[in-house]
Amino acid sequence: MITGTVHELNVLARRFDEFVQSGEMELVVPANLADSPAPYDVLLPSLRLLKRAGPITVSMEPKGGLCVAGSAENLATWCSFFRFRSDSTDGDHHHPESVHKAAYVAPGTLSTIIEIREDVDGP
Repeated sequence: MITGTVHELNVLARRFDEFVQSGEMELVVPANLADSPAPYDVLLPSLRLLKRAGPITVSMEPKGGLCVAGSAENLATWCSFFRFRSDSTDGDHHHPESVHKAAYVAPGTLSTIIEIREDVDGP
């Protein structure tokens, strides 16, 4: 699960759009590790996007970060789920793998939830 305020997630969406349209092949975004991981055990230290041919694959990195890889077109679709309307509220969420498009997500990829969490200081 990836959480943040509406503003934070929309800022990430813009950053991801710039990455997908750029000539760069990799983007690593460190996470805020000062927050509480509750109800989970740990916070993921980073999110890494990789441009490469093929469908989206979401996997865990050896050091605990999340890696999302796929073609620029598929990454653009996946990253679009970081955009939320300004009137979105706590708990509103998206499932970026829930797109009915051939060859969009590789079988067996990890499921991801992107959720608005306005109580960023913890529960």
